[in-house]
Amino acid sequence: MNLVQTLDYFMDDAAAHMEELSWEIREETNYADNNTESLSEQYDFNKELHNNLLTIKSELARLQRYDEELSSVMPNDYKDWWQGSKEEWPIIAKSSIESSRAREKLAWQQVEFAYKELEFAYEELEAR
Repeated sequence: MNLVQTLDYFMDDAAAHMEELSWEIREETNYADNNTESLSEQYDFNKELHNNLLTIKSELARLQRYDEELSSVMPNDYKDWWQGSKEEWPIIAKSSIESSRAREKLAWQQVEFAYKELEFAYEELEAR
């Protein structure tokens, strides 16, 4: 059983427990001396548990998408990515993005420099 299946199991269990408690609460309201407060607390606890498990499952799905999306664009020869531990992946991805931005900035600076040289050469030609 993998982690998602385990979460599903406990989410189903909490939902079933909430269903039972809901039925018991309805039944208890038929009596003057009832136990609805305790049952309501148990229901609220199971509802919070279910919501927390749902949040964890959603976060796991987000992390899996992160791994899949970045793995699909990371070069195969990027040994730090493919051979490193998954805990290092955010750091490696960050450094890759920063490196890419630095190369882009340098390329734009070179284009700007070349453009200025071209303007200067054009002005010299016009002056002749």
